[in-house]
Amino acid sequence: MFRSYLRQRRDEGSECNFTTLYIWRRAFQTAWMILGDHLVVQAGRGERYFLPPFGPDDERLDEVIQQLQAFCRVQGMTWVMRGTPDWLVCRLATRFPGKYRFRADRASYDYVYRAQDLIELGGRKYQAKRNHLHKFEKEYPNHRYVPLTEEWIGACLDNEREWCSQRGCDQDENLRLEKEAITDALDHFLELGVTGGVLIIRDKVEAFTFGEALHADTALIHVEKANPNIAGCYPFINREFCRQAWSTMTYINREEDLGLEGLRKAKLSYRPVKFVKKYTVTLA
Repeated sequence: MFRSYLRQRRDEGSECNFTTLYIWRRAFQTAWMILGDHLVVQAGRGERYFLPPFGPDDERLDEVIQQLQAFCRVQGMTWVMRGTPDWLVCRLATRFPGKYRFRADRASYDYVYRAQDLIELGGRKYQAKRNHLHKFEKEYPNHRYVPLTEEWIGACLDNEREWCSQRGCDQDENLRLEKEAITDALDHFLELGVTGGVLIIRDKVEAFTFGEALHADTALIHVEKANPNIAGCYPFINREFCRQAWSTMTYINREEDLGLEGLRKAKLSYRPVKFVKKYTVTLA
């Protein structure tokens, strides 16, 4: 049911995807309802907000947004809409001049890359990435990459638990919630219909990743985890997954950086070709 609403528009954001909404539902305390011809999703720990309603982008969308504003007034809540794309910002500003305030959420911008760039890593701009890969392949000549299938789920869960023990997930709320989301995704891997890859070194899973098609020309990478003590693990699983699973795609969406400096630096180092910009909208 969710997917039937999500497919009615070509929304580019990573949150416009059932798997994303499902595995992060506890972290963001997600609630939903059907309002007219649209799926309405409310989320947020602390301040509650709405995602742009999913469904037709005609006048019915404007009506649903106004109904949500009326609902918030009755409930004594502040109406906030996050994850708002460029096209909807332009539409609201044009149709309702002076009614809304718009704030760009840089930490929520999705990073989008050309698939062939991530597969080939060609040219001077990717020289450092190729160096990491050559060193990894030389030090671990017996590594294996295999598709993530049901037989590897348990080993991937073990890898995630080990990663968390090193990073102290139980003491970090964000990491704990991420662990829950990853565990949820792996527990329902087949039902969600996602695609994944696994890196094996000496018969042990040292990295895994999974994602799915967001659109016919764009793949969305949900999760990428690797042993931080093995240099080159992350570049390898990134490249190999794109090569093995997404070579027919034009773009790869690797989601947002959450405002984390290290994550932003890592994502920028792969040279995105565009960002999926997102805005918070409030009443003026």
